[in-house]
Amino acid sequence: MAVVSVAEFLLGVLCYQASYHYQSITHIKWTNNSDPWGMYVLAMTGQAIARNSKIISTCDPFTMCGPGTDELLYETAGHTVMRRWWASSSMGGELWRQPGGPQLGPGSGLPGRGGAGHATGRHHREKANDIGLKLLDKYKETFENPKRGNSSTRCTMSRA
Repeated sequence: MAVVSVAEFLLGVLCYQASYHYQSITHIKWTNNSDPWGMYVLAMTGQAIARNSKIISTCDPFTMCGPGTDELLYETAGHTVMRRWWASSSMGGELWRQPGGPQLGPGSGLPGRGGAGHATGRHHREKANDIGLKLLDKYKETFENPKRGNSSTRCTMSRA
């Protein structure tokens, strides 16, 4: 998958003269990319592109759990930490500032507004990896039975 993802970047440049690439993969069963393999592929692909080209890569988390759940925050933070350090803006990538995943309604902006990506920039890769793995432990059990949470509108209204 990582090889195909790198090829996708290169084809975007060759066919469309793209200056950036939105990198997106989803797990075939869970339709997320916050699982261990999804984060690994996104990170390795992003780092390969960042190290060997000037193409800007962007990505967002597709989560299993819905708004208003603790697991959504852990999932988004875990994805952000892994993405930010292994394939991140410090190496040429960026987190897309659109809603991430099927559970977030339009305009939530959660992935791009969280401080996890910025906070991770203060750590070495090994430390960021440890943080990401600890966060993964907090939500990986929900892949088979996700917590759906509330609509973005309801979560926003409950905070007002």
